[in-house]
Amino acid sequence: MNSCLEFLTRAHSTPHFFDGTSVAADWKVERPFFAVPSGKGGLTSYRSAAAQQGVGLYRAIDKTTGAKTLFAKSGIPGSVGSAACALWQELGPRLARSRTFRVWPFEGDLEILLKSGPVVVGEIYPRAAYATALLDASAALRSPLALAKTDANVRCKAIATLRAAEWVRLLGVTIESLVDAQTNEDDFDACMTAAALLRCVLDKVPLCLSRLDSARAEGGMLGTASVNLQLPEQTFGSLPLGNRPSGERKRYGANLFSFGDGSRTFRCPIAGCEKVYVNARGGWDGHVGSIRIHPEWHPELTSAEERKRQFEIEFRDFFR
Repeated sequence: MNSCLEFLTRAHSTPHFFDGTSVAADWKVERPFFAVPSGKGGLTSYRSAAAQQGVGLYRAIDKTTGAKTLFAKSGIPGSVGSAACALWQELGPRLARSRTFRVWPFEGDLEILLKSGPVVVGEIYPRAAYATALLDASAALRSPLALAKTDANVRCKAIATLRAAEWVRLLGVTIESLVDAQTNEDDFDACMTAAALLRCVLDKVPLCLSRLDSARAEGGMLGTASVNLQLPEQTFGSLPLGNRPSGERKRYGANLFSFGDGSRTFRCPIAGCEKVYVNARGGWDGHVGSIRIHPEWHPELTSAEERKRQFEIEFRDFFR
């Protein structure tokens, strides 16, 4: 068994293993989950404490997708640590005994695991699933899709979009039993992910990014190969890229548009932002460095320098 799973098998019964620590200085590899304290620099203090022990709180897949650290249980919007804790607490006792499921990517290549047993447990990336299920663009032109799933009206519109999707019609897919998906956030994510993975199989698109070595993998996310993670994120309900006015010519992802008069505009790629720069990107640093302007985008980054650095990493295409 992979060393990561062996560690979790032993550690699930360790007292307080999955509890948060009170201060960053107490952070340990054996107790990685924590609640982000309020105030400036809360998450940064934990990142520094982990770094002193040679540990990064963000996995490679987190950096690739712009995801939150899975070790933060609370204290920042979109934290996923509580769900990660619950999952490993339930899986831990079952890893050491005979079982009918496998855990990807820690126990091998996904294609092999799918043939070796009836159930494979894997991590999903909802924004990739939303995009794959709801956007008609090919994988190379499909950007991750943000969707306000807490809004029942948005969920209903998304379900209607899924029913009417071109790939559903062309591939002869039947969508059934959507009542739960419309009324429950978790069932909604399950539905969208199932639809997205089915489309990957039918389109013969890989279910995950390549080069995941099970002996070294920190983790992976299903569906990440069916979107172009280099493209800026779109928001469900905004104007589809394919429906831009005919006078515009799309270049460089969703950021740069050239017009017939020779002028160019650069749109801020942060989801939901309407900021547009004309002919130059001057002032981008002050714009993205302000947490007041984008309070929902990486709220854990409180200094202007940290936010600018994250923007440069996350939206490299903006500067091309």
